[in-house]
Amino acid sequence: MNFFSNVLKNASQSVLSGLIGAVGSFAASVIVARLLGVEGTATVGMALWLVFLTTILADLGIGGTVARFAAECPHDNEERAARHLAGYALGILVRAIAGGLLLTAAILWLYWGDIVSKYASSPAEGLVFCALVLVCFVVHMLYAFTFHFLRGIRAFGTISLYATIGSVLQIGGAIAGSLLYGANGAFAAYILFSLPTLLGLARVKLSRPTEPLPDKPTMHRYALSFYIATLFSPLLWVRADTLIVDQAIGAEAVGLFTAATTIAALLLQVCQMITNALLPNIVRAARDSEGGFEAASRTAVRLALSLLLPACLIAAAAAPEAIGTVFGPAFAGGQATAAILCLAGLGSALTLVVASVLSAADGNRALARNGAAGAVVTVVAGSALALSFGLIGAALGRLVAQAFMGLLNVRSANRLVERLVTWNWIVRIMLAGLIGAGVTQLIGWWLGSGLLAILASLAGGGLVYLTAAAMLLPLGTREREQLLPILHRLPSSLRSPASWLLRAGGRS
Repeated sequence: MNFFSNVLKNASQSVLSGLIGAVGSFAASVIVARLLGVEGTATVGMALWLVFLTTILADLGIGGTVARFAAECPHDNEERAARHLAGYALGILVRAIAGGLLLTAAILWLYWGDIVSKYASSPAEGLVFCALVLVCFVVHMLYAFTFHFLRGIRAFGTISLYATIGSVLQIGGAIAGSLLYGANGAFAAYILFSLPTLLGLARVKLSRPTEPLPDKPTMHRYALSFYIATLFSPLLWVRADTLIVDQAIGAEAVGLFTAATTIAALLLQVCQMITNALLPNIVRAARDSEGGFEAASRTAVRLALSLLLPACLIAAAAAPEAIGTVFGPAFAGGQATAAILCLAGLGSALTLVVASVLSAADGNRALARNGAAGAVVTVVAGSALALSFGLIGAALGRLVAQAFMGLLNVRSANRLVERLVTWNWIVRIMLAGLIGAGVTQLIGWWLGSGLLAILASLAGGGLVYLTAAAMLLPLGTREREQLLPILHRLPSSLRSPASWLLRAGGRS
């Protein structure tokens, strides 16, 4: 199977698991919003923010290192060696979790006053809130490690299965928890999602390694650079505006902002799932053939961005109507905010996709350097704009910061791989995406309000985008040859339109 087919296969499985998980989280968010309103949504949103923050701070780059070096294990004993590698890393993870629990407890102690005054009706409820944050931290640390291990051995089918079970548990838990225990019960449902994936720990070999591990100093250096890069990545600083909104505007604004970020978070999760499939395949391409890294990187980045950039534009067109329709009239104040946050996803998508190339080439220093600059812009722009313009200002701050980081990381990646992403190509893909977004807006205006109208407008905009992209982004002969075997495996109902798009792309 060629690289292109491998990426499509792994990316489709990864996106499937991501969509399942994202839809589960989205459904749980809607359930919480409908049952508990703006106040309950704010409580759950702040709890998840605290877990996310402490997980990033305590991770130490362990999961990313496992995913990176598991992909380099020798052909003859690939999975066995990866399992021993994960077993070695798991011992380090346990110590990181112990330190992270102390860190989480310290943050909760410092934030205790705000928890009781804004997110709990009594000190007892605040203690339950803190206990759930601690439990969720441990579960999520183990979840992230297991996910990266399964990703490193390219077990994307297994990840999809676990995500399906977890989503069912999360949705059921959100309903039961919200009705029985309020916001704390709803928050507990987010813990349920991660539990099935922990079954993947059974594949990890805890015994003394019988297979030679990759060079430990090399792994430790990579883990450190990966950790520093993660600290300054959009995955962390894209959430900093939640704290800015909390401190600058108030708890009710956190509820509106959390709902408004849900659609953008859905896009970000899909982006992560696509990029999760890129790193192990790029590393394998570099391992298996001389000069394979550059060619694999260009193919992977072009494939990923051609899906993600237009998705952000089309989602931004539908987001204002979707917020009021899905979450309810109480959240209508977040319409413009939701659209701006989807546009901010353009910068996040650029960063996450090219970060796969930089990480595969051990270019985490560039990610850390660019992220540090982006972190400063996030805090300064986010705070200033939120204080001046409220929720819309906070969203604009994210847009400015993510665009800045995306451009910096594209520049760094182009220095590593010549013409990895050309501006001419980005302009063409953005133009096709804007055409799709315009059609989405037009269909939504024509059909009116309602969930079916939103889904129809998204589908129509997506189809128009594919047509426009086929015209504006011609495929090379090699790419068409790689796509033909995949096209022949499609269902007959999809084969004809796909063939037309392929021929259109070849003639452009």
